[in-house]
This record gives sequence, structure tokens and C-alpha cells, in this order.
Amino acid sequence: MKLSIVVLNPGPAEGKVIPINVPQFVIGRDPACQLRPASRQISKRHCALVRRKDKVFVLDFDSTNGTFVNDRQVNGGIELLSGDQLGVGPLTFAVQLETMPVNQPTPMPPTKGTTQKQVFDQAATPPAKEPARAVSKEDEAPAALLAMQDSDTRDAGPRRGPRRFHRLRSPHSYCGR
Repeated sequence: MKLSIVVLNPGPAEGKVIPINVPQFVIGRDPACQLRPASRQISKRHCALVRRKDKVFVLDFDSTNGTFVNDRQVNGGIELLSGDQLGVGPLTFAVQLETMPVNQPTPMPPTKGTTQKQVFDQAATPPAKEPARAVSKEDEAPAALLAMQDSDTRDAGPRRGPRRFHRLRSPHSYCGR
């Protein structure tokens, strides 16, 4: 969700869009605030715009001149909707909320078996054929290994390797009996 406020007060800042990209956006004269208007009618920590999940709230920090939403004073906090007018001391802002459209659910990541198929399905043109060349026995072995898929490796025959683990078939063979 994109959140921004637009300055509505007449003057050089009128129409200025202020994007809000943090979970808590504090308005006030304190140097730690994100928006620091130079007006004595705004408290040091006047109010905050807070994001919670897919909603935005304005919280008033017991400011001297109050915080207003659509000309109604905020006591504590209230949810903001797109198009609301936010009054902070002498300043007035329009609230803009833009939700991101969700057209499709996020696809599942590809599995090993479908990865190659999806890559070729997405290609605009088929791969170009390479010119024929003489194939030696050294070239055949790597090509055969690359052509094997995961399902083929299980049926490739007995595995060659250390046989020291064959002794573990008997439950007592590892104890030295």
C-alpha cells in the first residue's frame, strides 16, 4: 500500500505530495519528527500516521491545538481513508492511499521436474540447431550424464563406492561382536 499526504494550504507548498514510507510517521516541531512544520501552533510531537497491516491510523499526542480528520477532532486515534482531510494545527493535508492491485496469486516455485519445461515454454523461439560434428567417446559420457534426469538416476544401477557401510546391516555388527 502506498501512503502519501498532499498539502492543501495555499502558498508555495500547495499540491506538494509527501510520500510516507515508514511504519510510523511523526509530525511535530521536534528534530526527531519526520515532518517538522515551522509553526508555533504545532506541538513538538503533535501526531503520527501509523500503518498497521492494510490500514492507516492517525494518533494525536494530546497536542495543544488538536488534530482533525474531516473537521472532527481526533481523541486518541482514528482510521484514515483515502480522500480524508487531515488538519494539523494550521495545516491541512489530503490523505492518499493506493492499494496494490492483486491480479493473480503468487505462483509456486518450480520443482526440479518442471524447471526445464517451464524455461522452454517461456522461450519465444526454439533454440537454434548447432552444425553436426564428429562425436568422440570422451564427448559421449558427459552428454549422457547431462541428458539424465533425476528420475533416471535412481534406476542407473548399483552405486560404486566404499562398501564399509554394508556391515551396518546387522544390528550388532557395529559393536564389535
